[in-house]
Amino acid sequence: MEAAIFTLYRQLLEKVNETTDQLNAKHAQYLTCEKGCDHCCGHLMTFYPVEIGHMARAIAHMKPQRRKAIIDHLKDFAARKQDAPCPLLGDDGLCMAYEARPVLCRTHGLLLNIATEANGLEIKRSCQLNYTNKETSTFNREDTINQQLISTLLHRINEAFIQQTGMAPDERLSPLALPEMIEAGMKNL
Repeated sequence: MEAAIFTLYRQLLEKVNETTDQLNAKHAQYLTCEKGCDHCCGHLMTFYPVEIGHMARAIAHMKPQRRKAIIDHLKDFAARKQDAPCPLLGDDGLCMAYEARPVLCRTHGLLLNIATEANGLEIKRSCQLNYTNKETSTFNREDTINQQLISTLLHRINEAFIQQTGMAPDERLSPLALPEMIEAGMKNL
């Protein structure tokens, strides 16, 4: 069952990636984000358990040297008792687990449609460095990430995950949970 949940989660990530790739291409002139830009990584965030579980699984399948570097980096970060920046941010300003990053990290920087009505439009900039040269009111729904839809789908996938794993329904995890999850999961992979 857990594998099926991760399949659903990966399908959601594929759709998110497809949408973000299209918007990144369409809005390139409004975006300052580029490789090494880590302004959005300035805080220790929490994520749904399914997202951290997916990351743990992805990291567990990485080459041993890379996996060890990530686990050591996370443990060192935790030992320093820091709360910023993101513990997966490497010394080079790049995400150490970029290909396994959560939904929030994939959509950050783009315009979000946070309207709760089906055909509504309420645009929010997710990065104050982007879209500074054009009013957000001039964009339409097709220019945005449908935050309500993504959040609903992610929440439902997470509900199935927590039912399977026995985690608390409102539990959120930080990347600092990864070493323990990776080490525990290694026995089950």
